[in-house]
Amino acid sequence: MQVDLPAHSRLGASSTHRWFNCPGSVALIEAMPKGEGDGGSEHALRGTLAHDVAAGCLKDGSDAWEQITGDPLYDREDADAVQEYLDAIRGEIKELEAMGPVTVLIEERFHLAEVHKDFFGTTDCTLIGAKQAQVHDYKHGVGIVVEAKKNTQLMQYAVGALYGTEAWNDNAFPVELNICQPRAYHPAGSIRSWWTSVGELKSWLAEKWLVAARRTEQNPFLQPGSWCNTTFCPRRLNCPAIKEMKARVMAVKAEDLPKMEDWELGLFATELTILTGMKKAADDEIFQRLRKGNKVSGWKMVPKRSDRVFKEEIVVKEDGEDKKLQLTDAIEEEFGDKAYEKKRISPAVAEKLPGGKKFVAQWAYKPDNGLTVAKDDDVRTGQTPRGRSEVFKGAL
Repeated sequence: MQVDLPAHSRLGASSTHRWFNCPGSVALIEAMPKGEGDGGSEHALRGTLAHDVAAGCLKDGSDAWEQITGDPLYDREDADAVQEYLDAIRGEIKELEAMGPVTVLIEERFHLAEVHKDFFGTTDCTLIGAKQAQVHDYKHGVGIVVEAKKNTQLMQYAVGALYGTEAWNDNAFPVELNICQPRAYHPAGSIRSWWTSVGELKSWLAEKWLVAARRTEQNPFLQPGSWCNTTFCPRRLNCPAIKEMKARVMAVKAEDLPKMEDWELGLFATELTILTGMKKAADDEIFQRLRKGNKVSGWKMVPKRSDRVFKEEIVVKEDGEDKKLQLTDAIEEEFGDKAYEKKRISPAVAEKLPGGKKFVAQWAYKPDNGLTVAKDDDVRTGQTPRGRSEVFKGAL
């Protein structure tokens, strides 16, 4: 059932990671001057268009490539990513239909006023079958990898879709949460899943969501963290807590680092990472203002860097008449065998060919490039480096 609601909830599902951890951000955002933060980066616009295409294709049965119209925000690469999502959804529908009737909800809006006045949202795609339900969320982004396990956005979507249905009465009813993110690398692949149940969702709603919602009203403290950038908080450039953090970080000198305790160094690096993430936010804001015709001191809009590419055809004068020349013919005539280079395909390319996955599994490996540092929530497994005595054990 379609619900007439504002486009975004103040306690939106897509920003649960932020307001669960920084309850004060809700009031801070609501106090934004009208018009501030409007618009969106090219990445956001591209993602919105990809979502619209995906929803349209699921509704009318078309494929993603059929929607390529020459719009620079939706090209073949975008279509390939969306198609992977479409294929996954359509495959799941067929499997669920083999077990009984399936309800398919596409861009379905919900509002559970009896739970909380701000508990509403829109799911990308939810499948409710006779024996299980699936919540699917499409992510078009490249830079920020999203996990399915205990994903609060998907859990809110699941509650919204299942609340009041027959499945909601069965605490053991299984629910699968799925993230499809084809354009970002993840060791588990582009589609990640995590199973939960209606009973666990009910507990999460009462013990996590409602508690966090009350905190935004009763104890709205500001707490900067990774969520400032991963959820694109619109106030992260002028947040009071961020400004205080910046003052602390800027006060640290290079000679102070060796004197820090381990926990101090970890905290300093974490705060520095948060502030570094503000650089992209600042670039996006500058771009939006310049696009509107504002003048930002020290900055200007310029063409993006690009590499030269060949034209597929050109028109030349021959005997006073226009003649079309094709690149394929011209380059072979000019350079002969040197017009083409043989290059071994990469494992990623080979994997997409018939029989490629089996071949890659047998022949490909990841070389050891040494160790580096990463945050605790990084998807890679932590390593314990061997000490000098262990490395040279038996040799000294």
